[in-house]
Amino acid sequence: TDEGTRFLIPGIEEPDIADISVGDPILALGRPDEEGNLLARVVAVVSRLQLRRHTIRGLITSIGDDTFGLATRGRVVRVQTTEETVFRIPGVEDPGLDDLNVRDLVMVVGSWNAAQEVFTARAVALIPRWPSHLRFVRGEVTGIQGRTIVLNALEGEVAVQTDGETIYRIPGVEDPGLDDVEIGNKVAMLVTRTGEGALLARVVVVRRGESSLIDVVAGPVEAAAAMVRSIPWPQSEPLEAPER
Repeated sequence: TDEGTRFLIPGIEEPDIADISVGDPILALGRPDEEGNLLARVVAVVSRLQLRRHTIRGLITSIGDDTFGLATRGRVVRVQTTEETVFRIPGVEDPGLDDLNVRDLVMVVGSWNAAQEVFTARAVALIPRWPSHLRFVRGEVTGIQGRTIVLNALEGEVAVQTDGETIYRIPGVEDPGLDDVEIGNKVAMLVTRTGEGALLARVVVVRRGESSLIDVVAGPVEAAAAMVRSIPWPQSEPLEAPER
């Protein structure tokens, strides 16, 4: 954030960053700076219900003239675009529906119709896939041996090395590092292979609740993929004060 960032917090007049608490669900809109970090133009504290009600994410299954199918939340839904729909595709100037492809991973901001069958898109953002040399690992920390984190993952016990370039994200911890990772933590990692074939962590995220690696990391790492200029929330649904 900077002096130009606008904060929106229900129940608070002229809010600023000091009014945001650890654990608050937020929606941040902005653009990447020269270092690839997100420079927020708007930061809104919202309820988790609003996030779920007005955002969906998934794989495109089909594309029509002004609609596309999206596999999300265990089903395929129809996403309707309009002349007002804003598209964000990294590297594409003035993008539109024609620039998307089947099996693209996208985030869509909008609203459902009354029957919850059609989702009208106000903004569609392409989420770049992780580079092919990276993979996703998650599990519970069962041991820390030197600079190696041992996980109980879906595929069994996994040992992941860390180094001085490993990035850590731990809610509530400023400038976190390996020393802040504890046995019993639920973690999600982006890892690569060393020349010897060992797993090496590029990003380590300690998870809270239902958060995922994409939720926590994708904004800063691939900020341009998920940023939209504005979200016109329906007038009938004002922002609700989130539970603290």
